[in-house]
Amino acid sequence: MELPGKSDQDAKRYRFFELPNRLRVLLVFDPRAEAMSRKAAAALSVGVGSFSDPREVQGLSHFLEHMISMGCAQFPGENTYARFLDAHGGSENAWTDMEVTCFHQDVQSSLGESLRRFAACFEAPTLEQ
Repeated sequence: MELPGKSDQDAKRYRFFELPNRLRVLLVFDPRAEAMSRKAAAALSVGVGSFSDPREVQGLSHFLEHMISMGCAQFPGENTYARFLDAHGGSENAWTDMEVTCFHQDVQSSLGESLRRFAACFEAPTLEQ
């Protein structure tokens, strides 16, 4: 897929593609030396927000935003995802807008494993109390 033009001052490299399941992916690499000591990050934007809440359950999308990363079938136990990120110099957060909910993480090490855990939160969240 084609990316819009970027500034000549922007040293980052971008790659945008779509997976067979229609998930669109944007990879960004910053080759500057000072960027190499920073964290890696990932985000997932879902096209559902507070406007999608049922009239009788206002706030449901925001509630689920918080529950999604609390536990999952593949990595059982409450807050195992957050503890993993913390142990690897990272963190996670999310926000819900009217039409979009965005989940994001950053990590200093173990990016591959953090992405597996990130994906597992969406594949089979436990949504425990």
